[in-house]
This record gives sequence, C-alpha cells and structure tokens, in this order.
Amino acid sequence: MTLPCIYPSEKDWKEGITFTILGQGKHHLLAIWEPLSFNFLKGISEKGEYTLKYFIIEHQVGEFRQSLQELRLLTKTPPVFPLPQFGVSQKLLQEGLSEEEACQVAAIFRVETEACLLEIWVKLCPTMSDKCSDREWTL
Repeated sequence: MTLPCIYPSEKDWKEGITFTILGQGKHHLLAIWEPLSFNFLKGISEKGEYTLKYFIIEHQVGEFRQSLQELRLLTKTPPVFPLPQFGVSQKLLQEGLSEEEACQVAAIFRVETEACLLEIWVKLCPTMSDKCSDREWTL
C-alpha cells in the first residue's frame, strides 16, 4: 500500500508557500516569522535575582492571523485547521513567559501555522499535488 505525500519538502515550503501564497498581494515574504518574535524584559526580581521575561507581541500575531484569514477566504471552502494561537492565559500575557515557556508556545504556534498554510497551499497552488514519488511511503 502506498500512502500519498501530503507534507511538502523544504524546497516546497521555500518556493511554493513563500512565493505562491505569501508573495501574493500585501503579504510580505517574512510574515510567517513575525508572530514568533517576542519582546523581552531583563530585570531583578523581588528576591533580588536576575530575571528575563518574554512577552508576545499581540499586534503582530493579530495581523498575521488576519492575513491567514484573508488567504482562507480565497479558498472558498471551510477550513479544517483553526487559526494559530499561542493559547496562554491572560495572566501569563501580563506577567511574561520564561524562556522555556516562550519556546514551547512558539513551537506550537509554528506547527499550527504550518497546518493552516499547508491547507491554503493545497487549495490555491496549482503545483501542489499528493503525487510526490520521491517521498511516497510504501507499507
């Protein structure tokens, strides 16, 4: 049994998504990385210890989600994957994240973003196909 290839190669991501999808209209090529940037604050805690807190830049996340939503509207079919979100509590948004927490939420956001982009790409990009013989898996 052969399973179709549904996940693009690194070359597909660079050439297909960047230039075919994000390169259209007002979407600039590095938009996917903006929500993964954090503001950070270095300081001394109440206990007198050095501390570093990371803060999500909410307007960048909002603008990126809006861009994804606009691209979804071009597909004219209901999406399968939800828009990416960091999924952190309001308290963490206000108090900031540790480095480990920031890495974890960024990783989840990136995976959710890739799922949305892949779904959009499959619907909008004429070169996207499940026929990729060099990457098919046979069981």
